[in-house]
Amino acid sequence: MNNKGSGEDETLIEATHAITFKNTSGQPFTTAPVSVLIEGDRAKDYMDIDQPKKERKENNFLVQGLMKFTGPDKTATIEITKALDVEGKFVIETSKDRTVEAKKKMHNDDYELVSVQKTGTVVISNTKKEEIKCKVDHLLYGQLEKSDPSPMEVTERHNSRVYSHQQNTDLNNTAKYVWEIKVPAKGKAELVFTYHIKEWIRGEQTRMKK
Repeated sequence: MNNKGSGEDETLIEATHAITFKNTSGQPFTTAPVSVLIEGDRAKDYMDIDQPKKERKENNFLVQGLMKFTGPDKTATIEITKALDVEGKFVIETSKDRTVEAKKKMHNDDYELVSVQKTGTVVISNTKKEEIKCKVDHLLYGQLEKSDPSPMEVTERHNSRVYSHQQNTDLNNTAKYVWEIKVPAKGKAELVFTYHIKEWIRGEQTRMKK
């Protein structure tokens, strides 16, 4: 699951069947198309294969996917098909409280360094008759404070955002967070995380709580 909204409801996130495995080759995987094969006995779970078991081939072509660049000891993910029986909703709430962490004057204007807390909630619904393991990816701009459950993987990204009154230094991190969540059969599971974003704002534009 990723954090891209779908349809008219931007809180909805699509789930996709995917294969994940760790790159233990010692070399990076380069970006390239790959063919995914599946054993005949399990093909029925993913494809409309009606022939008797004895007539099935040992392996069946499932789908062609894209292998993205994956460094050594990193987890590779190959997306297969959309999962119509798994659905997610992602909502971000912004706290009304503001915290002023610093003040400064620049070009005869007063600026305040303001910290705003946000809470992200992901609810995953599973209509399958079996438990599933779901991986949630989210590119977060800000500083993560806490998360339940904890992320299994964090990859920092280079920030391209620049504010002239910040002396060309961004105050917030950008990182890709990956969570792995078990969702019970015919049930739901929830991921909740809080983070904050800092920004220099003209002092007269806002009234903050210390």
